[in-house]
Amino acid sequence: MERDGKTMSQTPTTNRFGIELKLTDRCNFSCFHCMNSDAPRKGQHLDIDLFLSRFEDWRHESTELGVRITEVRITGGEPLIRAEEILKIARSMSTVAVPCGVNTNGILLTPNLAARMKDAGIGIVKISMDSLNEDILHRMRGGRFSVRKLLNGIQNALEHGLKVILRFTLCQYNLAELMACFKFARDAGVYKFQIKPLIPSGRGRYSDTSLSVESIQNALGELYRETRAGDDFLEVLCFPEKLPASAQDRSCASLEKIYIHANMDVTTCNYIAEHGHLGNLARDSFREIERGRQAALQKAILYNRRHFLNGCPLFETEGGRCRVARGDEPDATLLTPGFS
Repeated sequence: MERDGKTMSQTPTTNRFGIELKLTDRCNFSCFHCMNSDAPRKGQHLDIDLFLSRFEDWRHESTELGVRITEVRITGGEPLIRAEEILKIARSMSTVAVPCGVNTNGILLTPNLAARMKDAGIGIVKISMDSLNEDILHRMRGGRFSVRKLLNGIQNALEHGLKVILRFTLCQYNLAELMACFKFARDAGVYKFQIKPLIPSGRGRYSDTSLSVESIQNALGELYRETRAGDDFLEVLCFPEKLPASAQDRSCASLEKIYIHANMDVTTCNYIAEHGHLGNLARDSFREIERGRQAALQKAILYNRRHFLNGCPLFETEGGRCRVARGDEPDATLLTPGFS
C-alpha cells in the first residue's frame, strides 16, 4: 500500500481500501497545526472490544462483496498513550493477516515498547519529524517537545526491525529545516521520508504559516536534485500541483482509505470529516459504509490529471468551478465532474 502512490492518485481502485483508526482523541502535545484539534485532556478513547467485534463483521461482509481491507493504521491523538490497546489490535490483525501500523509523534516509543510492537505484528511506524531544531519544534509542538526523545524513538523503532516512515509537515516555521531533515532521514536508513504541506484543517485553519505553491515547489526542487531517478524514498502527500515525472506522490491517499474516529464515526478523510461522513461503525453495516464510499469516489475532482476527494480544504468551489485555495486557477479543461 505504501509504494503504489502513483497508481493510487491517478487511477483510484474501488475494490480495496485501508483503515486509519483513531485510537484516542487525546495527545501528549498540543501542536499548532493538528488536523483534529486534539489536546492532552480532550476527547475520548475508542471502544477496542466493540471495534474488534465489528471489524470481524466487516471483514466477512467485505469478502462477500469482493472488497479487500489492505491495512489498519492506528493513529490519534497520540496512540502510544494507549500502548496496550495498540498491541491488542495488532495481535488481532495478525490472526487474519491484515497488516497493521502506527502513526505517532515518537516521544513515547521506548525500546521495550518497540520490541513489543514488533512482536505483536506491527510492520510500519510513521513518526512525525518537523525539525531537528529544538526552538522550532517548541514553536510547532509546545515547549515540552524534545529532539532527544524524538531521535531516541526513531532509533528504537529502527533497532527493533520496524519499518520507519518520517513525516514532515512543511510550513513557514520549518522551511529552512527541510533539507537537514531529509538528509537525516536518508542517513538514518528509514524506509521513506514523506512531506505534507500544511493543510488548513483543525488548528491549522487558524494559522497563517502555509507556504505559497511557488515556495513549496522551490523547496521540493532542491530535494529532487538530491534523489536518483526511480528512487521512491522521497514522497509528497496532499500537494495538488504538478511534480516531475520521476517524483513519488500520493495526491489523495483517501481515495483508498477510510477513517474510523474514536466515537466510531466513519469518514472519507481526516481533513474533510464534516463533509465526508459515511456512517458509524457501531451501527452501520459494511455494505452501507461501502455504498457511501463509492458515492464519494464518484464525486472526486480531477485536477492536474489527478483525483482528489470533493470537499478537500485545498480546494474551493465557486459557481461550479474549482480552484486551489493556495494558488492560481487550474486549467479548466482538466476539471471533470467524476471519473473518466
